[in-house]
Amino acid sequence: MIDTPPRAEPGSTAPATVKLANTQLPIANVTGWERKLSTGLGVALISRGIKNGGGVGLAEIGAGGLLLTRGLTGHCSMKAMFKQPDQELHYLQDELRKAKHSLADLYRQKANLASTTH
Repeated sequence: MIDTPPRAEPGSTAPATVKLANTQLPIANVTGWERKLSTGLGVALISRGIKNGGGVGLAEIGAGGLLLTRGLTGHCSMKAMFKQPDQELHYLQDELRKAKHSLADLYRQKANLASTTH
């Protein structure tokens, strides 16, 4: 079972993320029946997309993957953008910054590997 990240109290000014071992986890904003429904619909759409194939099947797989992720993590960025836009934007900016640094590290490693093999 996947643990639900802690939620901020209503009206709280607590940040929308929890710092855990150099990783920020978004606060759960999808709970209960909504989370179970997202998970179930995600699995159903992925299955249907695999069965149907083609462009429509690929779209179903993509939508199902988003719903499954929403259900498993308990976080929906679209919902957070409407309820806590500033906090969600900060979270997404941090994620983009981390991705940029990871990509830069990969390019450096590739350059180092290329220089040692020649």
